[in-house]
Amino acid sequence: MAIKTSFRTKLVLALCGLSFLTAAVVLHAAWRRARESQIDNLRRLLEAVAAAVAPTIDGDAHAAFDPTQVGAATQPYEVELRKLGARVRAAHARFKEVYTLGHLEGPGPGKGRLVLAEKDDELGKVYDYARFPAMVKALGGPASDDDLTEDEYGVTLSGYAPIKDRAGRTVGLLGIDVDAETVAAMRERLLGILALGVLGAALFSGALGFLLASRISRPVRVLSEAMDRVAAGDLGTRAHWLGADEFGRLSQNFNRMVEGLEERQRLKQSLALAMEIQQNLLPAGPPTVTGVDVAGFSDYCDETGGDYFDYPRTWEVPGGRVALTVGDVTGHGIGAALLMSTGRAVLRSHAERDVAPGQMLGPGELLGVVNRHLAHDATSGKFMTLFYGVLDPTDGTLVYANAGQGGCFVLHAEDGRFEEMPAGAPPAGVVDGITFPEARVEHVRPPDVIVLATDGVWETMDAQGAQFGYEGIERVVRAHAHGTAREIADAVRVAVEAHRGDGAQADDVTLVIAKLLPRRVTT
Repeated sequence: MAIKTSFRTKLVLALCGLSFLTAAVVLHAAWRRARESQIDNLRRLLEAVAAAVAPTIDGDAHAAFDPTQVGAATQPYEVELRKLGARVRAAHARFKEVYTLGHLEGPGPGKGRLVLAEKDDELGKVYDYARFPAMVKALGGPASDDDLTEDEYGVTLSGYAPIKDRAGRTVGLLGIDVDAETVAAMRERLLGILALGVLGAALFSGALGFLLASRISRPVRVLSEAMDRVAAGDLGTRAHWLGADEFGRLSQNFNRMVEGLEERQRLKQSLALAMEIQQNLLPAGPPTVTGVDVAGFSDYCDETGGDYFDYPRTWEVPGGRVALTVGDVTGHGIGAALLMSTGRAVLRSHAERDVAPGQMLGPGELLGVVNRHLAHDATSGKFMTLFYGVLDPTDGTLVYANAGQGGCFVLHAEDGRFEEMPAGAPPAGVVDGITFPEARVEHVRPPDVIVLATDGVWETMDAQGAQFGYEGIERVVRAHAHGTAREIADAVRVAVEAHRGDGAQADDVTLVIAKLLPRRVTT
């Protein structure tokens, strides 16, 4: 009879691998302690050499020397200093650079000038030593950096000592650098020595760990291989582990998860198809109408949405006319998208035909037809706000009907009015038999701007809960009214996204901009 063991029991057996972990911990502790000791020794060496060399420098001559003068690099005092620096570097292979600072506080508080420098173009340069506590401390006596320090000349570990004049005043600083590469090489050699000390323990621990892992990892390997196949797209994969322990239950849960993934993948493909279909229901581009520049967009918060905009009809009459519409179904997602599609189909089919030669349905009549169909088809609580207007740029009129749709305005360039086109009736689909009155905006002239937006625009909130509002729409439209319709629409979109910040988009965002253009006069 097979003995059933839990994963916890198997894990207890694996604890013998702690020998490897112990070796690693010992190595790490030894490495840290040895590294700290190595740095301390190097710091003491730097301080001792700096303290020994600094008194050999004539402080009065150092204070009097002007490193900014022309030909400073060839001055006898500078030549002697460089010879001293060369002797210090030659005394120890780890020393990278020797330099001195003078004229302390001359360029400003905590600053000095380089008097001894390796390169001629560095002489006289201002150096901000106040950035480094060790250099400030060295004004009173030998000091060194706690660890590697970075400045504009590189990454180094440095030791310092004060340069004093005959009166005992500190007139400069001597610095000796060990570069980061040298420190790294020292650490690598140290690490290699320590690594050899634990190699035997590591080999033993590795062998023991391999034997244990080979037994314990079998169910993990089974699940891992199954996950790889699922990640590669094979959703028909199932994990087969018949143990009664935690791995057995994990295998069962994995199989249920993959079944759920199959279902969600089918749903995702359906949503992608629905999104493609719905995007094809929106205009592919603006209509071509003389005297009118039109642009629009819909940004859905889900794969599909309930917002809708369109240019259902243009008229080939002198001067041209264009129909503009924008709508919003309650909610968003598949249900809203289906109701939107119904409303679009009804509106387009009736907008594109005349009731008699040369006679079209008025905006109010057209919304009445849409309302009748939606009232019969919509489920409880579903309705559609809808604006439909006909713009005649020649007459300068916009005749419209508005079924509960907010965010509709005309910016009159002549007097600066931002005229609202309010709703004259409830949303379409609430109840059959509603009358949708028509309204008219007069004196629509170039370069007036017509704005049609859904509530996803003005109800967008920032992190504090403040809405973008009608004021936000007006502010952006006024600021960009000189641009094209597309530039105005894009400016509103950018402003709404900036107002929302990092927050998630909570509703569909739709906008239509129509700008009246001056007509060309032909002679």
